[in-house]
Amino acid sequence: MKMQYMDLEQSCLELISRFHSDEIGNRLAFSLTTELINTQLKSARTSIWMFNQVKNKVECKDLFTKKTKSHQSGGIILRRKNPLYFEALETTKCVVANDARTHQATKSLNESYLQPNGVVSKLSVPIYVKGEIIGIICNEETDHIRDWKISDVALIKEINMMLEDIFASTEN
Repeated sequence: MKMQYMDLEQSCLELISRFHSDEIGNRLAFSLTTELINTQLKSARTSIWMFNQVKNKVECKDLFTKKTKSHQSGGIILRRKNPLYFEALETTKCVVANDARTHQATKSLNESYLQPNGVVSKLSVPIYVKGEIIGIICNEETDHIRDWKISDVALIKEINMMLEDIFASTEN
């Protein structure tokens, strides 16, 4: 399985490096990344969210849904309505919510996000650049509670490290 991750990492790195240069390139890079991660984790939904400059909200830059094989963007999650989720993202390496409806950090998302989208389980891993949180990679399950594995978290963290390197290099 480690070899699969390494192949996925290399593919992501090449694709993101090639396309991450402007807004259109970012959208393509994000969509390719969510699809590649989703293929590996086999979750119902995979998304990349980015913080605004003042860190009071995140906006979905790409959401890949496995069932429909489609991409969406534009959803927003506000800090003032979900303070525990934002706090958990900023103070932990990841939020592993096997039952997102009852998990302390994610239950505030129930009415506005989880229920409308049928999300039952959620795995959120922050993206950092130079020690500052800039985004999140999320994986979600819709049909059943998913017991996220250590290998699931490890894969997302590996992809995150690559994203961090790319964002840091394009910042300079």
